[in-house]
Amino acid sequence: MNDAEIFTRLMQLSASDTAGASQLAGAIAADARTGGEVVVGEWVNAAGGHAPNLAFVAADLHETSMDAMLRHADGVSPALRARFFDLLADAGAQLLRSLLAELRPLLDDSLRLPKSQVLPSPARDWRTCDEAYVLMRRIVPAHHRQDPPLPAESDFTRMAASDRDSAIRALKGAKAATPRE
Repeated sequence: MNDAEIFTRLMQLSASDTAGASQLAGAIAADARTGGEVVVGEWVNAAGGHAPNLAFVAADLHETSMDAMLRHADGVSPALRARFFDLLADAGAQLLRSLLAELRPLLDDSLRLPKSQVLPSPARDWRTCDEAYVLMRRIVPAHHRQDPPLPAESDFTRMAASDRDSAIRALKGAKAATPRE
C-alpha cells in the first residue's frame, strides 16, 4: 500500500467508522511488517557470516522487526541471541534517553490540559508539566530515584498543584532525569 492509497482510504472513512479505521490500521501494520519479517526469517535461517549483518539490518528496522526477532530468538545460536539482545538493549536505552530529552522541557509548561486530553483525568487542574512528570517517573528506574524519594505517580496525581510544582522542581534537579549518552 503506497502513500496515495493510504491517504485515499483515510479520506473515505467517516469519523464514526471505527471498524474501518481498525481495518486500515491492520492493513498498514501488515505492510509495514513485511520487510522486517523477511529479514528476521533470513536471520533465523542464515548460515555463516550473513547472520550478524541481518541482525544489524533488523535492528535498524526495529520498529517493525523487534517483535519478530523476539519471537524467533530461540531459533538462533546463543552468540547471535546475545548480540541481538545487546542491540535491543541499546535501542531501548536510546529510546528512553530520547523520551527524557523530549519530556524535560515540558516540565516548564504549565498549560492546563482540557479534560478530554487527560487520560485518565487524575486532577481537575492537570497540566502539561504534570503529565511530563508522570511519564518521566515511569521511565527513570527505581534505583536511580531521588533521595528523599520523589512522589510516586499514584501520590502525585492526588496532590494539590503547589505540591506537584515542588515535586516537578525536585525532578528537574534529579540527576537520573537528565538524559545521558
